[in-house]
Amino acid sequence: MTIGRMHSSAYSAPELVRHGHTGYKQVLWERDVYACGVLLWELAVGLPLPELLSRPEGRRVHAWLRAQAEPGALAQALPPELLEWPHWGGEGGPCESCDSNSSPQAWWWSRLAGLAGECLREQPAERPSCAQLCAHLKGLLIAARKSGTADGASRHEV
Repeated sequence: MTIGRMHSSAYSAPELVRHGHTGYKQVLWERDVYACGVLLWELAVGLPLPELLSRPEGRRVHAWLRAQAEPGALAQALPPELLEWPHWGGEGGPCESCDSNSSPQAWWWSRLAGLAGECLREQPAERPSCAQLCAHLKGLLIAARKSGTADGASRHEV
């Protein structure tokens, strides 16, 4: 079923908002990982999206959603740079250069921030497939367990 243009949601892929469908012949669920990027952000911050949007960490996404709801606004992908991540890198935000010498929390969450950015790419073909996303998450979890990172990377069980 095809529907007309919908209003943007932080969870909705831009092609779905623009056209009411993905426009791809491939099975939708194979590339339907867009919302996972937002879910990873929610996990990192430790708050559900509705609550997050009312707090300082969600102010830029809230403003983006408002702009997307304006009449005539072209639906677009949620720009990953609008997501304010917890301060693990020392300077605030994800640690872009985190490596094995970084704190376990910085290493873990910086990897999830990068994966969230991949899920939020504008073009569906540039996003990971569900299988790739699962494999990446499994690899991160295995690495975290080996390094002891999974024992307290956040308020949530990793």
